[in-house]
Amino acid sequence: MSLLKNVLIYGLSLAMWRGIPFLLIPVYTRLMTIEDFGKFGLFLSFIAFTNIYIGMRPEVYFFKEVASDNKKHPTILANCYGLLFVTTVPVFIVLLFFNHIVDVFRISPLVSSSLITFFSFFAGWKLIVESSLQEERKPYLFLILQMICASLILFFSIGLIMIDSSWHYRAFGEILGIAIALLIFSFFYSRARLKPAYYDLWDIFSYLWPLTFHVVSLALVNVADRFVIALFSDTNALGRYSAAYMLGVSVNLIFEAILKAWNPYFYTLIAKNEIVRVVKTTFYVLGLVSVLCLGFIFLLVYASSVILPESYGDLRSIIMLVSLSYLFEGSRKFFAGYLHARSKSKLLGIIGIGTAVLNLSLNFILIPVYGIFGAAVATLISFLSMALITMIFSLIAINELKIERYCGPHCQDH
Repeated sequence: MSLLKNVLIYGLSLAMWRGIPFLLIPVYTRLMTIEDFGKFGLFLSFIAFTNIYIGMRPEVYFFKEVASDNKKHPTILANCYGLLFVTTVPVFIVLLFFNHIVDVFRISPLVSSSLITFFSFFAGWKLIVESSLQEERKPYLFLILQMICASLILFFSIGLIMIDSSWHYRAFGEILGIAIALLIFSFFYSRARLKPAYYDLWDIFSYLWPLTFHVVSLALVNVADRFVIALFSDTNALGRYSAAYMLGVSVNLIFEAILKAWNPYFYTLIAKNEIVRVVKTTFYVLGLVSVLCLGFIFLLVYASSVILPESYGDLRSIIMLVSLSYLFEGSRKFFAGYLHARSKSKLLGIIGIGTAVLNLSLNFILIPVYGIFGAAVATLISFLSMALITMIFSLIAINELKIERYCGPHCQDH
């Protein structure tokens, strides 16, 4: 029951954090031009990559290490913050260099690079705070954080768009909202006693670095279509596809809510060697959430003509394909944990790289011929392939975990 309660609280939290921007899509698509909406989609595409290297997304390491020894919590938390600061400057320099060479946004490279860097820095900070609250089993504080963030982002992003409808005003509004929210939350609610041990930073980096290949590949599958559309089509097509994609990806909200509660629960059971129990729960939860997602997709496609202005045209087929893609992607995340538990993170990286190559190939083949519909088909095929391959290797990992459960970790060597 505690897992169900936490799922409901995390679901409400993410409904605040992700759901409010989703509900505001009709507002954004009417206040911003289609071209600016497309540029904001490109901005989010860059964020997908910089979020990986600014802070290096340490939540998997955090959950795994703290589950094995709760006394490590203050030290690991402090080192996660250290890694966030250490990785920010190199990423900014790379971005500045790239934007000087390729003028993607048609504004000052310093401005665009700064917006991307600050957005990713505060997103990394927020992720560390969220991971700490999840591990401490404090879903109510998690909910408060999301409420503060969502409210301030809503206030500043809408306010600045009313002043100027350009994409970078919306980006600055979201950065301002999340920054102030984190400062408020840290001042009033954060009570963690940090114990820095910066000599351990290399250990965290060594663990997380191989994972970045998998996450980068995943990010490439998520955003490569936007870059290829920008290459072969105009900003109008990019804006229409970005709007459809943002609606379709909202299916991921359901999986995120489940996984926020699931990940600490999963690694705790793995640490206790309760393999049969965790496997049964995995399939049970995944079956329920899949049924819920299919119902949500049906409603989403049906309501899309009301949500989006007529100028965007009929995007129902695009929304359907993208939504199904994220149904498969959400299912994959449940099984990826078993590979992490067996220390097979490199295998996830190999699967991700293969999927990224497949996705890029499909995008370059389909988009010139079928336009944004081809981009949606490429996304669906890529996520389905990655989910199936991950599940196959995860079933092998589950059998290995069961063997270890009954005869010890070294029995497979004999």
